[in-house]
Amino acid sequence: MGLRKNLAEVQYLIQKAIRDKTHPANLVDLIAEKPPIGVYHRLKIYQDAYFIRMSESIREDFSICFENMDSEKADKILMDFIQHNPSRTRNLAEYSKLFPEFIQIVEPELYEVALRSWMEIECSHAADPHDRLLLDDIEHGADFIVRLHPAARLHQAQAKSILAYRSQDQVRFMDPSPADMSLLEFLAQGRSLDELAEFALQNKISDEEIMSTTSEWIKLEILFCQGKTK
Repeated sequence: MGLRKNLAEVQYLIQKAIRDKTHPANLVDLIAEKPPIGVYHRLKIYQDAYFIRMSESIREDFSICFENMDSEKADKILMDFIQHNPSRTRNLAEYSKLFPEFIQIVEPELYEVALRSWMEIECSHAADPHDRLLLDDIEHGADFIVRLHPAARLHQAQAKSILAYRSQDQVRFMDPSPADMSLLEFLAQGRSLDELAEFALQNKISDEEIMSTTSEWIKLEILFCQGKTK
């Protein structure tokens, strides 16, 4: 048990030294000297590699964002982001999730650009629903609910609503009206046709209009029909 604890402590010290670019004495003393590369130089190699890899990943995921910055500003933003948000995941895509919120604080005019880039990443990697019903299933009387497709993403960027969705393997964007956003949020967790009809009645939407809208969104893969589990 003691060995495991010591190993965990050493791993923590190494991770912290790499993230913080420090050389704690209680870690340096544990690293054997192996000339010609000294302990401090070896730590610096790992530290530099960590920051380079994190920076490359963020630059790649938010390339449009960085096209609007000079190199000095970009380097500073990347350094600040990595220092304030040390990686706690092995998945670099998950690490990028924090960047739009960070850029909203330091460069708010680029927030929507960063947010759209992250939404595109999420849409691209989302799995298709395994329980989606086909038209034949519905025509043969299968019971279903209508809900937001797993690859669709809804976000607010200041006063604007943004929808990202994947249609025919291409990520596309839409700026929904307040009424459309309300309907999409209503359908997010899945609704029956009866619930959809009640929503239309409460919001003074005609049956024809709401059926036309939902049918179009199903074709675009913004929504899908999910079979009810018995």
